[in-house]
Amino acid sequence: MTIKVDQLSKEIMARLATYTADIVEGMNTAGERVAREGAAELLSASPKRTGRYRRGWSVRVEQTYRGPMRFILHNKARPRLTHLLEHGHATRDGGRTQAQPHIDPVGDKVAADYFAAVEEVIRRGG
Repeated sequence: MTIKVDQLSKEIMARLATYTADIVEGMNTAGERVAREGAAELLSASPKRTGRYRRGWSVRVEQTYRGPMRFILHNKARPRLTHLLEHGHATRDGGRTQAQPHIDPVGDKVAADYFAAVEEVIRRGG
C-alpha cells in the first residue's frame, strides 16, 4: 500500500484515531470488570447487622463524551452510612463507635488492579 505525501497526515490521524478507540474500548472493558469485582469484594467485606447495607453495593456507569467511561462503586441502600461505618462516629452519650474500615482496603486493591489492567491494555495495543 502506497501513500502519497499529501495524504500522509490524514493516514497518520486515521491510524491514531483507531488506536485511541481501541485503547478506550480496552479501558472500558477492564474498568467494568474491575468495578464488578470491587463490588463483590465490598459485599463480602462490609459489616453485617441486618444485611441491607451489605447488599446495597452496586456499580454506576457514567458515559463520557470522548474517553473512557467512569465506574462508580456506591451503596444504593444506605449511602449515608458508609462514612460513619468506615471512620466511626459519636454516640448520643458522648462516646464513639469503633471504626470498621472496609472501603479503603478494597478501594486500594481495585485501583491497583485497574492500573495493572490498563497497563496491560496499552502494552497489548488495544
